[in-house]
Amino acid sequence: MEKRALVERRTFSEDRRVTRVSITAEGEQSLRRASGTHLRGLQRHFGHLLHDDELPAVGAFLGRFAKG
Repeated sequence: MEKRALVERRTFSEDRRVTRVSITAEGEQSLRRASGTHLRGLQRHFGHLLHDDELPAVGAFLGRFAKG
């Protein structure tokens, strides 16, 4: 992912043991393009495990991840 410029890795001068990885703008675009396929796969593989009355709560919960 780093070679494709989807994420970038940074070390900290205060503590060289720490490496922080963050998504790049290109990585965010790639993630958005893949999200439809990913969500359809989740629905296909796990959707049967949810009852209709649970869907709004699960959707709200997962929506918080999308917002960061």
